[in-house]
Amino acid sequence: MGDPRKIGKRKLLERLKSEPKARRGLPECPALLTGNARECWKFVVGELEAMEMDFRADAILLTGLCLAYEAAMNGRLAAWDRVNRLAANFPLSSVARRRLASQESATDPEHDLLAVLSAPREKRAASVQ
Repeated sequence: MGDPRKIGKRKLLERLKSEPKARRGLPECPALLTGNARECWKFVVGELEAMEMDFRADAILLTGLCLAYEAAMNGRLAAWDRVNRLAANFPLSSVARRRLASQESATDPEHDLLAVLSAPREKRAASVQ
């Protein structure tokens, strides 16, 4: 059937290598975050570090998420929409993690359909009747 996008594995790998790489490690919690916002920062940073997804470039967006979380915790229901929109940028939900895993497996040779299909067949044991 082939690749309907007509891109090919080599070009996809080249694109992946040419993507800009952000520096790892989030900075310390900003001083303006207090209370629930500071707790949110600590929690999210811990999770991002555990997933090796803690990038400095995300610090500003994470600050916004923490401020929205604090507003939501203080009873502003409309702030939950902001929390959800901002959180969608981080691999904090199971859906986001699955999406990332499927993108990563697309470049994993073990999951490469072309490699599986072009591999030599394994010899089967003769059946005894």
